[in-house]
Amino acid sequence: MIEIIDSENNPLITRCINIASCNYFENMILLGDLYPPCNKETKIFGVFDSNQQMENFFSIYEGFSSPSIVIPYKCKDKILKEILLYLQNHIKDKFVVPSFDLKGDILREFYDIVDTSRELCMYIKKEDFQPETDIALVQKYQDKDLEKINYFHRFISAAPYTPSQLESGYYHYIEANSNIIACGGTHFETPKLAQIGNIYVLPNFRRKGYGIKVVSAITEEILRKKEYATLFVLEDNLSALFLYKKLGYKNFKSVNLYFCKVKAARN
Repeated sequence: MIEIIDSENNPLITRCINIASCNYFENMILLGDLYPPCNKETKIFGVFDSNQQMENFFSIYEGFSSPSIVIPYKCKDKILKEILLYLQNHIKDKFVVPSFDLKGDILREFYDIVDTSRELCMYIKKEDFQPETDIALVQKYQDKDLEKINYFHRFISAAPYTPSQLESGYYHYIEANSNIIACGGTHFETPKLAQIGNIYVLPNFRRKGYGIKVVSAITEEILRKKEYATLFVLEDNLSALFLYKKLGYKNFKSVNLYFCKVKAARN
């Protein structure tokens, strides 16, 4: 049986955290959905056995244009199929499933996969960080910057971005002529880590080192408060991979993003 978990139900939320923490890095997105700022826009669903004991859980983050559904790493087949069957009856539009281990074949039993993306998860610890030395142009986000940063992300049609991510306090940007030309921040955070995301440099200002300066400033800010900074990058983005490794980032694992929709009706 699957039921939604009240965010104020501390014992069950703690149970979710304990389940996900067994594979902390592989469940980083799932854990991020349990903590601010993402938990404000996330629904948590528990999978219960016949004795009303919670066996596992999954999350649906609703901050983006399409829901993001995260299923725990190494989820048992029986529970996984129960989750997917539940989603088949409750999700009626497009959604994305990020996963370190989920295979597309099982998703295709329930949904059409319209696109996929394979990215590399990278991480860094404080002792490995080799910061950019010239980041004088980089400014840290303040409350007064809300409107212009939101405008920047709307202008570039950024995804996945939502204004609630600014609450993390990790956003940084670079301006030219009072307009943002490069910006980035974090997607989610947990007690141990924060995930860098939404890094973007306007086309006319690329290849000038602005992107790596922004990433360096964000990384430094994260490592003041967390054990790790993490990020996802497309595996074929060799220039970005080179720059992240220059800062000291190391490879962890590849993550698949499956973009799904309801199966088309068949005659």
